[in-house]
Amino acid sequence: SRKGPLNWTAGAYLFDQRNPVKQATNFGDDAALIGAEPNIALVNSSMEKSNGQALFGHLQYAAGDNWTIIGGVRFDREYRELKVRGDVEVPGPFSFPYRSDTSASLRFSAFSPKAGLSYRFSDKNQVYVTVSKGFRAGGLTPLAEIGRAHV
Repeated sequence: SRKGPLNWTAGAYLFDQRNPVKQATNFGDDAALIGAEPNIALVNSSMEKSNGQALFGHLQYAAGDNWTIIGGVRFDREYRELKVRGDVEVPGPFSFPYRSDTSASLRFSAFSPKAGLSYRFSDKNQVYVTVSKGFRAGGLTPLAEIGRAHV
């Protein structure tokens, strides 16, 4: 129920994520058919760390009996880091790096506004229009190139 012409919502969003990944390509006895050494594995180990924060606000103003003006804003900030190491595993307790430890990080931020207008014909029928700007942070992959650093 409305007590006045203005309704609002405000809030915050936080996240912190750790994502370890270990992938292997195994070459068996028949690896020579494709020019690879038999019985080895190429192992990529990576750790991605991400965190983000957002603040948001949303307003609805009843401008008369049937019209509502809509407005909102959101500010996002995210940080991503990826560390990768590649090893060759051979039979027995042996492994050696084929890709040295590499890492890269990126920061993202965005301001996202929203505006709209709605008209209520009745309790069951309404039309509205909104315009907003969206945001989704980018990411890092083990095959990405960041500036001069290859991750």
